[in-house]
Amino acid sequence: MLKEWGCHYLNNTVAYAIAFALYNKIGHLQMFGVDFGYKGNLYFAEAGRACTEFWLSKCMSDGMKVEVAQSSYLLDAAVPAEEKLYGYHRLDDPLIVLSDDEGNLQSMNRSEVVKNQKPEKEKEPVLIDRNDSHLKKNEPVEPNKW
Repeated sequence: MLKEWGCHYLNNTVAYAIAFALYNKIGHLQMFGVDFGYKGNLYFAEAGRACTEFWLSKCMSDGMKVEVAQSSYLLDAAVPAEEKLYGYHRLDDPLIVLSDDEGNLQSMNRSEVVKNQKPEKEKEPVLIDRNDSHLKKNEPVEPNKW
């Protein structure tokens, strides 16, 4: 990896895993459980976020599709869309950046997004519990059965 990118910025295991995915030319990477910061405690953050985001940026620049859980602060995924572009959040009608159906980035004002939004049907939550039909009663749940 050091020879491939001429970079030795690998200070945590998540960054190593991302660099490994990049090296192996993975086409799609989904990140969850990797937050490095917490909304309820703004004064605590785990080390390694910058390095992780650095490698995710390399992946995106190389054409890899990168998805981050909406509840994560990694790549500011949990930040409201109106607050992601510094300075624009102060406007009455802030500029928002979105992905279209093909994954291309486009920008538009919040008013345009609200005007063009289609009502989304409410989805039934998917619950996994002891009452699932594929599990036998009195048998412990084993991870490999999921």
